[in-house]
Amino acid sequence: MRAYLMLFQDLLLGTDVVLPAGVIYDDNKEPLKSEKRIPYADFDSRLSDLVTSHFACVGQDSKKFSCSWLDDLFVVGFLTPYANYPLALRWVVQGLLFADFTTDRILTSSQNLLTSIAELKRKVDDVLFTVETNFTDTSPEGKPLSNRRHMSFLEQEGVLKGIIDKTKAGKADEVVAKLREIQNTLLRATGGFMALSLPSSEEPNTYIDTLACEWNMCFERYTQPAIATDTPVIKRHPFPIKYGSRFPTLTKPLLVHVPVQSLQASMSLFSIKLDLPYRPTGKRSFDDELKDLASIDFFALQMLVELLGRIDGPLYNAVRGNGYAYGAFIYTSQWSEKLVLGIHRASDIAKAVLAINQVITDIQDNWESCISDMDVSLALSIVQYENTLEQSTTKKMLEQSISNSING
Repeated sequence: MRAYLMLFQDLLLGTDVVLPAGVIYDDNKEPLKSEKRIPYADFDSRLSDLVTSHFACVGQDSKKFSCSWLDDLFVVGFLTPYANYPLALRWVVQGLLFADFTTDRILTSSQNLLTSIAELKRKVDDVLFTVETNFTDTSPEGKPLSNRRHMSFLEQEGVLKGIIDKTKAGKADEVVAKLREIQNTLLRATGGFMALSLPSSEEPNTYIDTLACEWNMCFERYTQPAIATDTPVIKRHPFPIKYGSRFPTLTKPLLVHVPVQSLQASMSLFSIKLDLPYRPTGKRSFDDELKDLASIDFFALQMLVELLGRIDGPLYNAVRGNGYAYGAFIYTSQWSEKLVLGIHRASDIAKAVLAINQVITDIQDNWESCISDMDVSLALSIVQYENTLEQSTTKKMLEQSISNSING
């Protein structure tokens, strides 16, 4: 079933919708007296009128064939002006519950996704990140692979070809059955939560009540049968959510080489298990947080990453200044619990790696001679800017709220 998640997220809110009798269509005052089919083009056009953006995907802020973070969740969301909220919510809820996965849309979506894979393979960074994820995102023995692994193009290319073959052979009903199973699992067998971003002047209960009323009206008419499952339902206030590390235990460094025939430059990634993935919870005052060693280490790591990875920083100058590569970068991944150091578009990858190794050794042996007060000041400015940026839009505030809640 997980192998069909890529197609499911592409089709949800992107296929025909069949409304049953008893629900309210658009801004009508009275419920429908009979079933009504909304063609995909009409559904998409009307939803676009009501929202500025919408998404339905595995994980938060994900892209095709990759999950940014929280791949254990399926996220459906939209941004809309306040005045449009009731109607936009109605269309999104109805699209989620009453999607009709038609043969035409299955075939079109699968072919488009397959074309995207062909384009993705020509991008060395996407290829390398996918391969790196395949090695660093592991599952305990006997447990299924993560959604992140199933979503990668390494698996999806074969899955999508199989879906296209089945559909053309007149077996689209087998594909629809898998998509229905995913939909039914999301709606009946798992728990979830709502995240809402509003100005402080707005009353949140009004928006929550609107969702509750719309959901109840539609769910009463959701006709798919309940499924037997051992999956525990998440109750109210499910935070913090336990999130175990998937980074493998390695007895020796793992070297992966990915040749891409269409490119003459190289790219390299080094992934390291990260023991400090979580930021302070924010439940105490900032001064109290700093008394906690883990909190201090979190901020120190954040500063170190910016010191090393900024443009015109030590890593960048080591490879760019000597002409070994176009640049270098370093970042932390909270949900994958790793620190990643990368070199991209290298003309001489071996010399670039040696240059970076020398920089890190020099900094470790003699910090004062390598890092100036100006470097620290610039890194601090970048950290402050990025922390401010996380609060700059409604969507970013929402993402931070979800992240902080999951961490407890």
